[in-house]
Amino acid sequence: AGGGPGTSRFNVDQHLEGLADMAALGVTWNSVGVPGTSLDLALESLEQYGAEIIGKGDPDGCQESASPS
Repeated sequence: AGGGPGTSRFNVDQHLEGLADMAALGVTWNSVGVPGTSLDLALESLEQYGAEIIGKGDPDGCQESASPS
């Protein structure tokens, strides 16, 4: 949900909501693709995901706490 990092469709709130929904079902890990058109874009996309998604998680790795209340 929410598209992928590095694309115009990427929506942080929708992505976090999707992660929270999966966590509620018991999912404990996730993967995400990044654009492969250039190394620079792939690295920028990973940096974006780290800052906007991973960086909002709690220290125990539960993204649910990062979801808007």
